[in-house]
Amino acid sequence: MKFNETISHHLIFFVLLVASVFFIPFLGTNLSIDPVLAPQFLAWSVITFILLISFTVQLCKNPERWDCSILRRVIYPLFLGYFLFSLISLAKAVNVTEGIYETLKIFVSLVYLLLAAIVLSRNKNYYSILARAIIIMAAILSLIALCQYFLYAFRKPGVEVLLLVSGTMAHKNLLSSALFLTLPFCLYVFFTANKYWKIISVIPIILGLLIILLVQSRSVWLALVLSTVATVIVAGFFRRKLQISKKAFLRGFLLIVILLVTVVLIFSFLYSKSDSIDFLAGRLESLTSAEHPLNIERALMWKQSLMEVKDNLFLGYGPGNWRIGFPSYGLEDLTPRSFKKVHLQRPHNDYIWVLFETGIFGFMFYMSLFVVTFFYIFKVIVRDPDRNHKLFSLFMFFGIVGYMIDASFCFPKERIFHSMFLLLMMAVIVSIYHQAFGCKKTVPRWFMSVLVVPSFALLLFAIAVGYIRLNAEIYTKRAYAARAAQNWPVVILEIDKGYSVFAALDPMSTPLQWYRGEANFLMNNVPQALIDYEKAYKAHPFHIHVLNNLATCYEMQGRHDQAIRYYNKALKIHPQFDETLINLGATYYNTGRYEQAYDTLLRCDPNTKDPRLGKYLEFCGKKLDKDKNF
Repeated sequence: MKFNETISHHLIFFVLLVASVFFIPFLGTNLSIDPVLAPQFLAWSVITFILLISFTVQLCKNPERWDCSILRRVIYPLFLGYFLFSLISLAKAVNVTEGIYETLKIFVSLVYLLLAAIVLSRNKNYYSILARAIIIMAAILSLIALCQYFLYAFRKPGVEVLLLVSGTMAHKNLLSSALFLTLPFCLYVFFTANKYWKIISVIPIILGLLIILLVQSRSVWLALVLSTVATVIVAGFFRRKLQISKKAFLRGFLLIVILLVTVVLIFSFLYSKSDSIDFLAGRLESLTSAEHPLNIERALMWKQSLMEVKDNLFLGYGPGNWRIGFPSYGLEDLTPRSFKKVHLQRPHNDYIWVLFETGIFGFMFYMSLFVVTFFYIFKVIVRDPDRNHKLFSLFMFFGIVGYMIDASFCFPKERIFHSMFLLLMMAVIVSIYHQAFGCKKTVPRWFMSVLVVPSFALLLFAIAVGYIRLNAEIYTKRAYAARAAQNWPVVILEIDKGYSVFAALDPMSTPLQWYRGEANFLMNNVPQALIDYEKAYKAHPFHIHVLNNLATCYEMQGRHDQAIRYYNKALKIHPQFDETLINLGATYYNTGRYEQAYDTLLRCDPNTKDPRLGKYLEFCGKKLDKDKNF
């Protein structure tokens, strides 16, 4: 009986541990377009739902064993405010269902943070168990990435081959930031555990740092350096509060230096055996070069995003709608890559992203989560008598600062693993703070009931949306393969299987109905193609190819004025888009406006590979000459 009670008491923690550390980080499928995002969101929603069920059942059975007063910590009302303002911002969303998905992700995050903090606060031993489990996970992830490096990238310079080194994170930069987020837990064990675990923890620390250097994610390099400097400064300033002697502080600093030097030496040895030195030098130079193409593109994205914020300052553009709203102000200043080959998905700055989508109030609530977390950290360091709590909080400070720096140049907010690990670090801090300082006021059971019931409903909704989006990605990927083979009936079949109002866009921001419209168009079924493109336009009214193709269908049906209208909408997004300029020129020609046609065609790049330009210019020239002679 006692054994069963012990299992029941710790069961929810082990569900949290196994799911967060050993299941989700390794979950992915090649059947979907993005191998990890949709599967991990679905799994995270299911796991959070299971955790909530387990918590609710145990709370009903033994309410005295659960300290729900943690709900009174200010971080939860602030998180709730962020969620509510995201809901309110849906009123401004162009694509509401994309906004619903993003808002559900915020809600899952809120419930996960609450449950994780409640569970961790029950037993002080949970912190060390969690940290040791993450050490094992980090070692496995690092070994997978190291094998990929030697298989694909060793002795082969270039970003293209490094992209193959992604571990289980789908992209090298995401792998790098994921490994960074495991470092706080590994370092905590390294500095506090016995010799056995200290030796084990060295493995993921060295391997993780080595992979971070090898895959050359510039934002993580910067995060690693700046967060290390910030943590050393805090540790030095609060050395006595942390109960660290001067000798121990210097010894710890020396150990960090030895670890870093070891990693750099291994890194240097590997690169000395490869042909990548020049490439590495270029990557290092790009960190400080304002003229680097990627730096220019991101600076322009940030500038334009902030300009657009002025017009939607209070409510934003709607959660999940940056990728839809951003092109509406035009892409003229950005590189052709930004709209011809790669449709921009995110601003590579989570703070601008949140501000753009949820407005100033949503942004303030979001930033307040970090402010409150840092307040908890420093209060624990200064006033908590437990030395292990102080040290764990210090390393969580290292991790959260690094996350925030990486989020200034990347997009960890979007990814499930990264969001989950940020929330785990926050949950550790909240639970430590709660254990240290307690809360005299309890939470009434009726209030818990009020919270639990809608939480179950919203989590079930999140699971349903997650399943729909995963299903859509699987069928859309099949449609990609059929499209590449020019098997247009199969494209239509697969899109029909995958399409849903909750999955109207693919991960590259292209409406699924656009692929259907293209297939019908190429099968000469123009009336149906027009219907498809009109649906695509509703899903993303600022997608340049949707506008161009919709206008072309109108032109083919003789609806010249509507064709001209939508061609001009496309050119408002990018005035130098040759395909649309040529199409518009042809439309003007067909309506007898030869001078406008000629002027429009002259706006094209003379070096364009489109063979129609020369022919159309010749036709317009002849017509204009004939009119002059007449």
